[in-house]
Amino acid sequence: MTIPEIPVETNTVNKFIQSGGIKNPLIGDFFLARIAACVLMIWTATPTPVTGKPAQQGSAPKVLFATQGRASMDVVVAAGASERVREHARILSDYLSRITGAQFYVTTGDGQTGIAVGLATDFPALGAEQYMTPPSPFDGDRYLLRTHTHGLHVIGKTPIAVSHGVWDLLYELGYRHYMIGDAWEIIPTHRELSYAVDRREIPDYRIRQITRGARWVHWPLTPQTRDWLIHNRLLSPNHLVLKHIYQSIIHDNQAAFDTNPQYLALHDGQRQGNKFCISNKDLRQLVTDWAINYFARNSQANHLSLEPSDGGGWCQCDKCKAMGSVTDQVLALTNQVTQAVSNRFGPRHIILLAYNQHGAPPTRRVHPNILVHVATSWLHGYKPGDLLHAWSSRGAKMLGIYEYPDEFNRTHNLPARARIASPDYLKNTLGTWHQRGAMFYYGDAAYSIGANGLGLYLASQILWDTEKVDHVDVLVDDFLNNAFTDAKTPMKRFFEVLQTTPTHAVRDVADYQFEHDAIAENNRLGVMFKVLRDAFSLTSTNAVRNRLNQLLLYTRYVELSTEVLRNEGASCPKAVNQLTEFVYRIRKLPVISAYWYLREAASANAPASRIDVQSILMGDEPFTQQELGVMLEAGVRRWSN
Repeated sequence: MTIPEIPVETNTVNKFIQSGGIKNPLIGDFFLARIAACVLMIWTATPTPVTGKPAQQGSAPKVLFATQGRASMDVVVAAGASERVREHARILSDYLSRITGAQFYVTTGDGQTGIAVGLATDFPALGAEQYMTPPSPFDGDRYLLRTHTHGLHVIGKTPIAVSHGVWDLLYELGYRHYMIGDAWEIIPTHRELSYAVDRREIPDYRIRQITRGARWVHWPLTPQTRDWLIHNRLLSPNHLVLKHIYQSIIHDNQAAFDTNPQYLALHDGQRQGNKFCISNKDLRQLVTDWAINYFARNSQANHLSLEPSDGGGWCQCDKCKAMGSVTDQVLALTNQVTQAVSNRFGPRHIILLAYNQHGAPPTRRVHPNILVHVATSWLHGYKPGDLLHAWSSRGAKMLGIYEYPDEFNRTHNLPARARIASPDYLKNTLGTWHQRGAMFYYGDAAYSIGANGLGLYLASQILWDTEKVDHVDVLVDDFLNNAFTDAKTPMKRFFEVLQTTPTHAVRDVADYQFEHDAIAENNRLGVMFKVLRDAFSLTSTNAVRNRLNQLLLYTRYVELSTEVLRNEGASCPKAVNQLTEFVYRIRKLPVISAYWYLREAASANAPASRIDVQSILMGDEPFTQQELGVMLEAGVRRWSN
């Protein structure tokens, strides 16, 4: 998001071999009934800017960076710049050299000439610190891009913000990194390069965590995954640890809970589980002391999660009922802890989810230092947008979204099953949630270039600047034009059939319902194979063909998964083993969440005898062009009807 002229602050795979068995790769309630009997062992074009606002603003002068293979200026860092800042400067010089064919050097200076890269404090003569205020615990992504008569300023509040400025500049010059991996990195060619800009930036969502943990990350691809996150400005100096904590409080105070069973919830006539009897003042004091001790031990910490343990089991005693709803009970405890911590240490943030039984709107006032994340599922009929408004109206000053854009154990990276795969969903949610106060976004998405890759890229753009919800079609066209060039027309159709489409008009996440019928799956595979063949016939560019090869492998994954699903009610070790062998062989490519698939497979407790893992994981070499060609033609023949 571009800041106004006067800056104003607004709100690993090998472990599974040791397990001795492989689990059903399509595990989940929907699939389990179908295949319970199965046993597993087992892109030079110049992109045009697609921002919601013009890249050039005000009367900023256009600066010539390179012409006829010669650089017009150096990349400049301060004498006292940190190694992290110097690395960002080296990256910028490297990419400018690759774009122009000129040699850009990194030199030391005061930033008044050349391309100055660094912190505002690195270049005091520039007076950029005025653009890094007012202070806020969540404005570490703030940066400045400004051309002047003698060069350009790429100035950030933090090293990560400097990185954001570097990649934003490169993006404006035509660089793209659409999906994980070098194959999806677009580096334009400009023999003459000039640019004008005057922008101060801070993201609309201060935290933009689209993915979480091993459900998305392929461990062998972790460096490439991190590169993709960095290049799309998804990493942030702002970090919040949001986790269920009641069970940890019990563990840390086990003796007290053993001695005082009345601290636990009275549920079904017994003091049990990992919920609290919140009406008990001694219990509330114990939790308060626990939080105070945490901040005393962690003096640099500025937040703490006080999210209840997951699931039900809330106290049913009369005194707790008299406190009001479960939400009000949880809030009573959280308010007390937040106030005590703030009295002792100054402003500290306590994190809470609006989720499940404690997601309903509260009647109590919310302490301003409580940071509330509204979940998008398990809300018992409430809508996330309405809950954002409701919690805000009761005093919540900082709001976030905890989203479930795709979970591999539910969708298995199959087409048209995940929220993140729907541009319509992204347009109808991310902008609206921000308008209603959300400034943090935590998502739990599984990665797959086929199923979710385009959606994740679109989300990365919208989370920074929610005005891009009005430019999604432009973003998609930019992707198709640059990633597939002459083959863009058939590939447009390819990605259309991968998109999740709601069955009726929607206005919020809870309204979304998606179709998963078998006939649609069969027709989808036919389209996928055919348009890929058409795309291959339209291009001889190696970079484009490499991308098409990855999407062909994804299509084969869908085909093999469909084969497993078709064996409903029958023993299908051959189909399942074939799928597992294939996933293992493509595990080093960002085709699907192979790590998560294999992790699921390795955790099986299959009642039937298991097939020797080593007998399944035979192939470990990349697919040859001949194999890929056979794969494509066989798919076209099989699904052409």
